[in-house]
Amino acid sequence: VKQGRFKGRPGRTYKFKVWAKDRLGNRGSSKVKQTIVPYNEGTNIVRRRGFSGFYQNSASEYYKGTVRYSRSRGNSITYRFKAKSLGLVATKGNRSRAKIFIDGNYTKTIDARSSSFKPRRLIFNKSWARKGTHTIKIVNLATSGRRRFDVDGIAVGR
Repeated sequence: VKQGRFKGRPGRTYKFKVWAKDRLGNRGSSKVKQTIVPYNEGTNIVRRRGFSGFYQNSASEYYKGTVRYSRSRGNSITYRFKAKSLGLVATKGNRSRAKIFIDGNYTKTIDARSSSFKPRRLIFNKSWARKGTHTIKIVNLATSGRRRFDVDGIAVGR
């Protein structure tokens, strides 16, 4: 088999290693690679002010064909997870900046601007020494000329 398709469960971490043998019988293997299957943007929301924009098209480049967005300054969305790490999957392009709060504390301002459209990008991540219950709150800053901020998924490492 030269290629395959893997469909994991959201919120799970998977590790992969590939073994190969060429026509001469030489064997080799890859390093172990890890991937996290993210939750879609509508899962595990605990609070939402705004972020009512929603786009769905199975043929789109968004994760699972959907994205949730805001175009208004101060709109916020909060997710809660039991995790050892988490990441924000969003769209880069003509997109806004946003403030990130972890467990109620301001953590960082991120910028989703890019010269080209880039869906499904990990634009923020955070890790802890131990697994615990955590929240991530995203506040749209509706940057002038690029007011929209997208949330496409949340990657949760356990």
